[in-house]
Amino acid sequence: MFEDLRDHLKEQLVRLDSLKAYLDIDRKKAELAELEQRASSGDFWNDTVAAQKVIREINVRKEWVEEWNKLVALAQDTGTLIDLAEESNEKDVIEEITRDLKKLEENISSLEFRNMLSGEDDDRNAIMTIHSGAGGTESQDWAQMLMRMYTRWCERNGYKVNLVDLLEG
Repeated sequence: MFEDLRDHLKEQLVRLDSLKAYLDIDRKKAELAELEQRASSGDFWNDTVAAQKVIREINVRKEWVEEWNKLVALAQDTGTLIDLAEESNEKDVIEEITRDLKKLEENISSLEFRNMLSGEDDDRNAIMTIHSGAGGTESQDWAQMLMRMYTRWCERNGYKVNLVDLLEG
């Protein structure tokens, strides 16, 4: 039982390790330190536009590094909890460990997804068009289901949805 939990944790650690390379956490930490050093200089606020840009860059990098650190801490805590539970042969903690592993897996997936949307233009708006095409009422029903599916997905994931135009069939 504990071996299964340990295997699941190892899988998540492998994902974390590859994610560290994708995110280039070490470079982000170095850039963060450099930007914070620049922000602490005496003449930093002389050019407010440049200063605001640097502050935004600091916040973006800090958010990535902090999120990464939280994942690493959660993975380490879960590993420690597995070790302690196995040593004392406590079966009561298995539910908590399983919850922590699930949370770790979800948070890693979330960070992986955010990484996919971290390009220069990815924070801009998107316009989606759904056409039912030829096919009658079945085609129209399918287009409505797609619209509902995408709308709900966006709302669940924190995106704002604006319906610009809708032509009922």
